[in-house]
This record gives sequence, C-alpha cells and structure tokens, in this order.
Amino acid sequence: MLEEKYPNNGKYKRDTVKKALDQADDWLKKKAKRQELTDEEKNDLYSTLERLKTNPHRDDRRMWGNPNDNAWKRIEKMIGKELTEKLK
Repeated sequence: MLEEKYPNNGKYKRDTVKKALDQADDWLKKKAKRQELTDEEKNDLYSTLERLKTNPHRDDRRMWGNPNDNAWKRIEKMIGKELTEKLK
C-alpha cells in the first residue's frame, strides 16, 4: 500500500510524510472502515516513515529536526508512541 512505485521511473509514490499519512488515513476511512491501523499496518507505515527519514523531501526536513512539530502528533496517533519515539 505505502511502498508503491511509479512503473515508469521507479520512484516511490509516497515521497513526503504528509502523503504517507494521508494515504494511510484515507485507506482506513474508505477501505478498511476502521478507526486505527492493525499492528502489521503500523509497522508498514513505520517502515515508510523510516525510509522517508533517510532521504527527506525538502517539505519534511524541518519536521524531522523538530520533535515538537505538529506532524509528530499525527504520526503518534497513527503508529503509536513506541514506534514514534524510535523515529525521533
């Protein structure tokens, strides 16, 4: 779901934290019709966020350096406190 690549150039479709979180949120609401991700889905999202951290998009650089950024609240809501702390 989150690690899809474009077939013509091999780049990831989710290249920012916002896109990854929006995709996961949209999937939950429209397809899964649940309030939260399963443990496996949380680990998948964590892996995607970890990939994004290693080569951050310019839109995300400030967030990765600021543990008080609002994006962290959204991440913690999606994957839980333990996995969020690992990302920081």
